[in-house]
Amino acid sequence: MSHPGSGPWQPENQQPNGPGYPGSPQGGGYPMPNTPHDGQQYGAPLPGPAGYGQPQPGPYGQLPPQAQPPKKKTGLVIGSVVAVVAVAAAATGTWFAFNNSETAVAGEATPSDAATRLLTATGSNDVVGLFDTLAPVEAQLSRDYLEATVSELTRLEIFEPGTDPSAIQGWGTTLEGLEFDQASEERINDHLVITQATAGTLTVNSDLAELPLTDSFVAAAFPDGLPEGENEQIDFAELDEPLRIATIQVGDDWYPSLFYTIADYGLREEGMTWPESSVQPVGADSPEAAVQEFVAAAGSGDVEKLVGMTPPDEMGVLYDLAPLFLDEIPSMTDDPNGVTVTDLQTSTRESNGSTVVMLESISIEGSGPQEQATITINGDCIDIAVSGGPTDNMCIDDIVAQMEIAAQQEGAALPPELAAFAERLLTNVLDIGVATVEVDGRWYVSPVRNVGEIFMLLLQSTEPGDIQTLITAANETY
Repeated sequence: MSHPGSGPWQPENQQPNGPGYPGSPQGGGYPMPNTPHDGQQYGAPLPGPAGYGQPQPGPYGQLPPQAQPPKKKTGLVIGSVVAVVAVAAAATGTWFAFNNSETAVAGEATPSDAATRLLTATGSNDVVGLFDTLAPVEAQLSRDYLEATVSELTRLEIFEPGTDPSAIQGWGTTLEGLEFDQASEERINDHLVITQATAGTLTVNSDLAELPLTDSFVAAAFPDGLPEGENEQIDFAELDEPLRIATIQVGDDWYPSLFYTIADYGLREEGMTWPESSVQPVGADSPEAAVQEFVAAAGSGDVEKLVGMTPPDEMGVLYDLAPLFLDEIPSMTDDPNGVTVTDLQTSTRESNGSTVVMLESISIEGSGPQEQATITINGDCIDIAVSGGPTDNMCIDDIVAQMEIAAQQEGAALPPELAAFAERLLTNVLDIGVATVEVDGRWYVSPVRNVGEIFMLLLQSTEPGDIQTLITAANETY
């Protein structure tokens, strides 16, 4: 099966998963994740200016009650920092790919110095310096996908030909009078400290006209013209509480962490505090074994092991937050009606800094004697064999044909462009697999990188003409 488009970018001389964090049993990574406590993926696309000031999900994906008055632009400040870091990441993808990609940028001696460097880089519009300040694993996750993303957006004629990732603009900030209250720092554990900025004025600027968007995309997506640029000013002293920035220790240095900062605000929104303990990493001896163990833990409902099978560096937030919800999730490890994986056949490929384990066949069984099934990938088809019954066959051509029939029953016709897009997408779905990474000699399933692989799959399944078709279809539907 093929992947249309330019395909994923492979970084040169890449070290697996970046530096570790202190405190793990292997001596490299303290228990940490990248998937948020609330069920979101923190490696997913970061919010842009349109999301500033909106309610942020709490630890379990719940939005704060709408009856409560919003805090004074605290969400706007955090959203601003997140958005500027996202732009900085896009702007420096190439710089990191070809300049010392094996070397981690040095951190700071203290938590307040690390937080100061983040906001100072934001305030001076130093995008390279801003990206440098992040925890190594957060920077690593971004650099592994951003160059490929810019390349795909250019291929799809969303970005102008020759777009330079190191020169993308569109957002920026200025910062004056920054002050931290070091006496109010909160040391959560041996690797996490929350700093508090008590003074400073942040001005956030956004202007879509500065992005390298093609005229054809702008005409299709913004038929009434691009919205005007906006400026928003926030005085930290007028916030309901000091601006909190979470910092984490990696080796002897301190770095600001977006993952932990977002988690910290989520906990405060829910009136909760950081737990005193963390889950310990488990891992496996190989990529294939990591997927097998992850699937087995999911099938048995062993949530603690599921957490332990995610990378302890990029998923550190989840490791540190897990004790809050483990006791509230009923375990199914002793459930007699559970499902067991009896056989798993896989193959592997390398993609964007991870080893992707692709499914060839899986056999599962339930508690009853006749509750067995085997699912096999057979070219462009999926064969499903159930014990005591015939083998069912589901092929991509058949699915597309059913989509066309469904459209006709609704009195419409499925556009050929959408049918072709669906066929390419489904073909690539059969090849997507599960992204795994190695940390301190153990292999883990990476939720964040799996989100990245899905995003890249969507881009690689798309052709330039599809964009206009999808926008037109959306406009007609909504």
